[in-house]
Amino acid sequence: MPKLIRFPEVQEKIGGLSRTTVWRLEQKGLFPKRRKLTSRAVAWDEAEIDAWVQARNRGNGLPPRTKKAEINANQDKQMGAAVSKNKRSNLIDKSRKPADSPRGLRKRSASN
Repeated sequence: MPKLIRFPEVQEKIGGLSRTTVWRLEQKGLFPKRRKLTSRAVAWDEAEIDAWVQARNRGNGLPPRTKKAEINANQDKQMGAAVSKNKRSNLIDKSRKPADSPRGLRKRSASN
């Protein structure tokens, strides 16, 4: 039977990554899946965590990506580009002068 370890031990082995980061890596298939012990407790197989750490130390910081993970990474990049494009357009909109806004135009035309 595999030895199961709880998150504090996992965190110590993986170099202090946060719970959120571990969850995101799990969702992308880049980290071993947790095992549900009870309705409120989870654990990881120690051998899988050790293998993940060794793979991480051998390569570029992450284990080899699966095809599903590559697709998710590309989608994340595309979403990030769309978000930053929206942020830029919001900054441009906020920099408009009050007289250029539709309210400013209505006020002027109403007062004339």
